[in-house]
This record gives sequence, structure tokens and C-alpha cells, in this order.
Amino acid sequence: MPDEENKAPQNQSSESPSVPPASPQPEKSESAPTTPATVEPTIAAQPVSNPGFGLAVVGLVLAFLPLQLIGLILSIVAKTKARSGTSANTLSIVGIVLNALFGVISAVAFSVLALIALSGVQNAATADAFVTAVQEKDFDTALSFTDDPNDAGTKTFLQNAASKIGTSHSQIDSAYNARQDMQGFVYELDGGSVKYAKVTIINKDSQRYVYDFTFGNSKFNPAPREQDAFTASDASDDVENGSSVEPSEEAEKTPELACITSADIASLPASAQYYGTNASVFADSTYFFNENQVTYQYPEVSATNLSALVSYIKSLEGKSFTIEIEGLVSADRTASASLNLSLQRANKLKQELITRGVSSSKITVLTANTVNYQSTLTGEDFQKRGEIYLVKGC
Repeated sequence: MPDEENKAPQNQSSESPSVPPASPQPEKSESAPTTPATVEPTIAAQPVSNPGFGLAVVGLVLAFLPLQLIGLILSIVAKTKARSGTSANTLSIVGIVLNALFGVISAVAFSVLALIALSGVQNAATADAFVTAVQEKDFDTALSFTDDPNDAGTKTFLQNAASKIGTSHSQIDSAYNARQDMQGFVYELDGGSVKYAKVTIINKDSQRYVYDFTFGNSKFNPAPREQDAFTASDASDDVENGSSVEPSEEAEKTPELACITSADIASLPASAQYYGTNASVFADSTYFFNENQVTYQYPEVSATNLSALVSYIKSLEGKSFTIEIEGLVSADRTASASLNLSLQRANKLKQELITRGVSSSKITVLTANTVNYQSTLTGEDFQKRGEIYLVKGC
């Protein structure tokens, strides 16, 4: 029996399934429980701010418009807002510079234009007052607008003009010569024998003068002509100016004139002595011009010689002679530009004589193709001369 008892547990043990040993359990810590870690949310990167950029752009744009003052203010405000090293800072600086620069230029330009406009108004008033004075036969007032109010020849011319230019006028055209600071005005006349008049005003030595006065029957070009002194011309009897006035019976009955004598020639001024061989010419007065221009090379000498010549011409009252004028340019005088300059110089001398009281009926302007009485002249002097010849009538 003892053996069976001992045997039974062994059988029982051998028949039961095997159980793996249990894993050792970790010992629980007696310390405080651990708090789980907190996860921070991810924040997206923000763009770098550029304060003042919009104002800087607007300020820069306004620099190119006539709003530089506003542009300058906006650029300054943008500069105060902008951070150093940003595009707004750069644009604001550029805007400040450009607005200041263009603002100064605009101010200067505006001032110049305002002065020109004001000068134009004053020129127009002077020209209008001059024509009004002539039409009203107030010759002292008219002469006060010229650079020589005491010139007797000019006064005689204005007295002749008053009988032709009518009683009223209206301005129809004008032109400004900025280089010479001159302005020409063309007027339509009413109540007289001629239709148009042209007055040129020059600003010289802070004074305004009537520089040129011409009247006739064709509309004039308002562009001012460059001259050395006041000139006046009556174009009413020129063919190219549309004159259709027939000579009166009184004019046809011109008394017989005496011939030029040796005594007349002996009294010639030194500046008008003639040394040529043409028997018909008894006087020759020479005037030098600047190269390729219609201005005198020696203005004071020219004025003195012209006055002496006119005094001599007036002393020949009742004598038979004519005046021929030639402008000299180039040796061949065939180029169109030279022909034009030749006539311009000759007409300038003609106007000088008329202004001083010489009748235009005695004056003939020679064309550039006409053989000069001193045809042997060549070289530089030849190209720059103007000649006034006195030619015997019998």
C-alpha cells in the first residue's frame, strides 16, 4: 500500500500539462505617478513685414507727375516707417531725391514760362500802343517807343505812315524769337490805303522798344527780323506787296531836275568817295556785315556813315540821280542761299535809308546776278559787303 500511495501522485503529475513559469512582475514603485509630456502645436512661419513699402511706391510714382510735393511728403512718411535695409527704405530714399529734384526743375520751368507769358502780354501792349499813337498822329508818343525818340528821319517816316495806315487796327498774328528776345505782331488795318502792318518789339537792357515797323497790302510773316537798330519801311508801293496805286497826274508832272555837278561830287563825305571807273557812279558807301549774317560787323561806324550819306543825299534836292544798293555775298553769287542773303543785306540798307527820310522811289535794289560796279572785288571782304551807289541821272 505504501507503494501505491507513493505511485499515484507520480502518475497524476505525469498526466497533467506543463505550465510555463510565470514572468516576474515588476515591482510597483511607491513614488508619485509620472505626468505625461505635453506636445506643443507647430506654428507656421510668418512673412517678414515691410512697413512703408506702399507709400514709398506711390511717392516714387508721383515724382514723374506734376505732383512732386505730394510725392515728397509720402516718400518722407515712408522713410520714417521703413526699416533699415528693406526695399521700402531704398524706394523712399529714391522717391525723396527724385521728387525734390523734379520739383525744383518744375518750379524753374513754370517760372520761366510765366515770365515769357507776362513778357508777351507786355510786348503786345507796347506794339498796340505804338500803332495807336501813329494812327492818332501822336508822333512824340510813338517815337518814345523807339530807341531814339529824337530821330527826325523816323518822325518823318511815321508822319507818312499815319496817312496810310488808317484809324483802327486789330492783331491777327504774332511770333516770338527766344534767342533775340523779340516778338513780332501783325495787324489788320482799317480806314487807310494799306491793309496790314507789322511791329517788332525787342527787350533790351530791361526796356521794350519798337524794333521794326512795316506796312503794306500783303499779310506779313510775324517772325521777327534780326537787325542792329530800329528800322521802318513802307512796302505799300512794292510790286510784291500787292500795290495797285496808279501814279497821279501831279506825280507825272515832275519838274525837270538838274544834273550832278563836279561841285556836288566834291562835297561827298569821305565814307562815300568813289574810286571806280564807271562814269555814271559818283558815290559809293560801303558797309561790312558779319559772315553769313545781316548784322553789321561795325555797327557804330555803319550808323555814322549812313547818317553822313543821308545828309548828303538830302543836300542834292532837285538833282537828277538814283540810288542803287547791292548786297555782296560770294564770288559767283549763284547759290540760292547766297542770293537770298544778298537781297536781305541790300533790303536792310534800303530800310536804313527810308528810316532816315530818303524816298523809296529813288532806291533800286540790285539782284545778286547784276554785275557789281566794283566787280574786281574778291575774297572775304567781297562776301561780307553791302554797297550803296549814287548814280547820275544825266
